Amino acid sequence: MCIGCGGKNRGTSLVNNFSVWCKKGCRIGDIPGNTDVINVVNRGGTPTDGKEYLEKTRSLLLGTLFYEQKLFVKYSSKIDITLFENPLHKKIYSYIKDCSEKGEKVSNSYLLSTFDTKEDINAVSGILALDLQSDDSDKAVNDYINQIKEKAGPERAMELLQEGKITLEEFNKMINNKG
Repeated sequence: MCIGCGGKNRGTSLVNNFSVWCKKGCRIGDIPGNTDVINVVNRGGTPTDGKEYLEKTRSLLLGTLFYEQKLFVKYSSKIDITLFENPLHKKIYSYIKDCSEKGEKVSNSYLLSTFDTKEDINAVSGILALDLQSDDSDKAVNDYINQIKEKAGPERAMELLQEGKITLEEFNKMINNKG
């Protein structure tokens, strides 16, 4: 869902694999200067009050993360964690998936201690980039997985093909995308 409007405006998109924004130009009002998330996270912009921005953005992401914890149970069989290149992304996904499978609540203090930089927020945004508010949430999941696959190199593509996790057609597409 859009971390600005909470999914009220349909048509959210994945941006650079790791961020969520709303096509309708939703903005987050309680961030200093009414800063648009996409400007800060994807374009490397620096708000005047960067530390306060980081804290408030982190809280917004955490709130969304708690709300959408159910997605890790629903989609865990579809997401191949070995495709995640960002170590923090993999670490957080593993932690939340583990909590979900055990029926435990995600620890707020653990997650807060994990996110420290804009890059961390970027990684966490990738986990939130599945729009469960959408009627075609399965398509959103598949599109996200495909974007991760496209980042894999030739060696990883060959491993996925040998493991039966991708088709020959997908393998050729991954190789051609790297060419």
